[in-house]
Amino acid sequence: MVLFLCRKRIFFSFYLTKAEVLSLQMKDVDLENGIITIRNAKNEKDRLVPLHFNLAPVFIRYCIAIGVNNKSEALVFPGRDENDRIISTYLISY
Repeated sequence: MVLFLCRKRIFFSFYLTKAEVLSLQMKDVDLENGIITIRNAKNEKDRLVPLHFNLAPVFIRYCIAIGVNNKSEALVFPGRDENDRIISTYLISY
């Protein structure tokens, strides 16, 4: 249940599209500076999204809980295994 609440809070706090959330990797999240890099966003350009300072501790606990905190290529919201993506219909249930 705690993991579900962390995912929900993180997902809705990023202000990203579903496609951006589904492709977000750990290497795109800079917790020290509070910045999320969205790669190949609109017009094939990268964009930077600020991470609210209250969300950083929640995000860290979430990443540790799902085992992706030290894996730069890992998806932030993985599916059934670390290489599987969550399907967009699953995100609706958050």
